Amino acid sequence: MLTVRLEKSYLNNPEECIKLGKEYAKDKKERAAANYYLSLAYYQLYLDNNKTNNLSKAAKHIDKYYKYAKKSDFVPEQNSIKEMEGLLTQLVVSKLENKKYKSALKYSEQYIALFKDTLDHHFIIVELLEGSTDESEVSNGDVDYKKLLADATKLIGSKYKYGGSTPKSGMDCSGFNLYVFNLSDLKLPHSSQSQSAYGSKISVQKCKPGDLIFFGASASKIQHAGIIYSNDKGIIRMIHCPRTGVCIEGPGDVGYDAYWAKRFLFIKRISKNEMVADN
Repeated sequence: MLTVRLEKSYLNNPEECIKLGKEYAKDKKERAAANYYLSLAYYQLYLDNNKTNNLSKAAKHIDKYYKYAKKSDFVPEQNSIKEMEGLLTQLVVSKLENKKYKSALKYSEQYIALFKDTLDHHFIIVELLEGSTDESEVSNGDVDYKKLLADATKLIGSKYKYGGSTPKSGMDCSGFNLYVFNLSDLKLPHSSQSQSAYGSKISVQKCKPGDLIFFGASASKIQHAGIIYSNDKGIIRMIHCPRTGVCIEGPGDVGYDAYWAKRFLFIKRISKNEMVADN
């Protein structure tokens, strides 16, 4: 079996794994698995000899793996998952050190998607992309957006259920918002239309992580809601719960470009004082 061969060669001889991986990468059916193990093999060489070009090659192949994985049924062996955690963490740190913040955010999001957890570096990246590391400048009103996003990202992969509002039973879009905000003692109502009545409108350029984003036919016909995840000079990404389950999406993602972008209405910033006074 291909995965077993690549796993064994990676564990015993990374250089042999690279030769094997390059050969298998020529086969369209095998290139997801091949690039996965090529990335780990180059990462192991980086750890062995500390040559940064090996880390760059590992990054190149992890990018290819994520590209091909969407159309592949390849499932990594559990033994290699821990090593992937190390690779993604190292890539985030390396990109941060080299001030390549967009790349750092990409690998941080891959880490979140794979491990359903958030690296401490993630919020530093978000702040740097916003153009400031001053806590007072990046705070989202009186809401602790770091906690809010940390709670939200732990839910990635949770299933969708119409009318649901817990990870165990499943959630719809407004149920996801309700659950996440409730963990920060902010009591949102359970409907996108009702949630849209709270807060103050914020422009796309000025929105911050933790703001609520709404979609629909009009302000009186809200059909969907999510939470702003990041804002890179007006290019936003949101974390939300569509019918495919909790995920992060933004411009460049098929679902967002084909559906959500056409239905975007507005963004609102919730005030903690408002929610406490109203509930």
